[in-house]
Amino acid sequence: MPDHGRKGFVLIVVILVLLAVTAVGHTLLTLTMSELSVAEARWALLTRRLAAEAGMASVSMDAAAVELAATDRWVSFGAGRVPPRALFERTALRLSRELLLVRSEGSMETSPGVYGRVGMFWGMDPVARVAAAQAVVETEGYVTRDVSSGVSVAEIVGDPAPWVRTTCDPYREDLDTLSLEALPTSATLVEDARVEAGQSGSAQSTDPPLPSLGLLGHAALLEGADLRTSGRVSPAPVTALGGCDVSVSDNWGSPLDSGHPCYSYAPVVASEGSLVMDGGQGQGVLLLVGDATFEGRAQYYGLVIVAGELTVRDGSEIHGLVRARGSVYVAEGSVINGSACAALVALDAAIGLQGLFSVPGGAWPDSR
Repeated sequence: MPDHGRKGFVLIVVILVLLAVTAVGHTLLTLTMSELSVAEARWALLTRRLAAEAGMASVSMDAAAVELAATDRWVSFGAGRVPPRALFERTALRLSRELLLVRSEGSMETSPGVYGRVGMFWGMDPVARVAAAQAVVETEGYVTRDVSSGVSVAEIVGDPAPWVRTTCDPYREDLDTLSLEALPTSATLVEDARVEAGQSGSAQSTDPPLPSLGLLGHAALLEGADLRTSGRVSPAPVTALGGCDVSVSDNWGSPLDSGHPCYSYAPVVASEGSLVMDGGQGQGVLLLVGDATFEGRAQYYGLVIVAGELTVRDGSEIHGLVRARGSVYVAEGSVINGSACAALVALDAAIGLQGLFSVPGGAWPDSR
C-alpha cells in the first residue's frame, strides 16, 4: 500500500522550507533596498556638499562678490552647475571693507534638499590699507635722519609737488568717512596676521620675510608681482608704437609727466635680492626681499615694502608709505614724503594683490 502519510509529511517539509527560503529572500531584498536607499541618500548629500564646496572654491575668481556685497543684507552674486545634475548658489555679506562672509548652497535637480557651507574671505582694499597704516614709516628697526633730511607727515589727499593727481579725488569721501588723521612720521611695524590668507599656515621659509600687507604675507605678495628685478637699476618709462611698453622690467611708469603714455602705469615690482635704485623714476608697489638703497636722486611714488634695511641718499625721494622690517636711514638732502594719495594710487593699480583669499580656518558647514 502507498505510504500516503510519509508523502504528506515530505510535502509539508518542502513547503516549510520554501516558505523559509522565501522569507530569507524577502529579508535580503528588503535589506538590499534599504542599503540602496541609504547609499542614494549619501550620494545625494555628498553631491550637494561637493556642489556647495565648488561654489565656495570659485569665490576667489569672482570679482562680483566684492562689488555687490552689502553690509546690511545677504546679496546673491552668482550660481553655477556641477555636472551632471548638481547646482550651487552663492550669497555674500560684507563684514568690513576687506572681510566678506560667503554662503554657498549646493542642491540637485532630481531630489530635494540643500547643503550649505559658509566661509570667510579677505580682499585687499586700498583705502583700508592706508587707513591701517600707523605712520609714514613703519619699521621693526630704527629711523635715522641727517639734520637736513626728513620724514614728513603724511598728507591725506594732498599731492606732493610737482606730482599733481586728480585720481585721488574719488578717495576723498572714503577717507573722510574713516576719519583718518595725519600720520606720524614713524612707528613700530605691526603685522596684521602671522598666517597669510590662502596659505596652509606653514612657517615662512624666507628669513626675514616681507612685512605683511593685511593678510597678504610673503608668498602671496610675490605672487602678485607684475615685474621681477634685482641688483642696480635706473628705471625709466619706455614706449613702443605710441603706447607704454609694460614688457620692460625697468619701466616703472612715469609719475612726473601726465602726458606720457606710462603716466597711469604703476606696476608691482619684486626683487628677491638687494636692490639699488640709482636715479630714475617709478611708481607703484615695491617688494624688496633684501636691503634697498635709493640714490642718485631717484624718485619713487607709492608703497615700499622692505624685508631688510632701507637707505635713502644722494637727494633721492620716496613719496608714499614705507613698511620695513629693518632700520631706515635717510641721508642729508633726501626725503621720505608721506602721501596717502601716492599709496592709494599704487594699491588701486595693484591688480595682482586685489583678489579674494580664503581666510585660514574660516569655513564651516551651514547648520540652518
